[in-house]
Amino acid sequence: MTNPELNEEIEDIGAQLKNMKQQRNSKKKQAESKVDAADETPSAEADSDISDEDLSALKAMLAEFDAEELIDTVSTHAKAWLGTLNEDLKHTKPSTLLTVFGLGVIVGRMTK
Repeated sequence: MTNPELNEEIEDIGAQLKNMKQQRNSKKKQAESKVDAADETPSAEADSDISDEDLSALKAMLAEFDAEELIDTVSTHAKAWLGTLNEDLKHTKPSTLLTVFGLGVIVGRMTK
């Protein structure tokens, strides 16, 4: 019941598939080697670009940096600004707020 032509075609397709897999694997290996080479090159260049003086200055700046103080400062200013905004909104007429909101919606739809 087997057809010799069909068997030959199946073998040809199998050989083509094997060749395609080998080509794909070789391309993958080439790409990986290029990536590895690219990863090694910048690190060598980056080390030569930074002098010891620059590195020590950077370390000194980072030592002086206080993240908690920065967060406290930003938090304080944000609270003050939101408090002022809240007071301004309390003293504004609702019709003015609705008008500004409506104009914002209209402009937003026109710019789409």
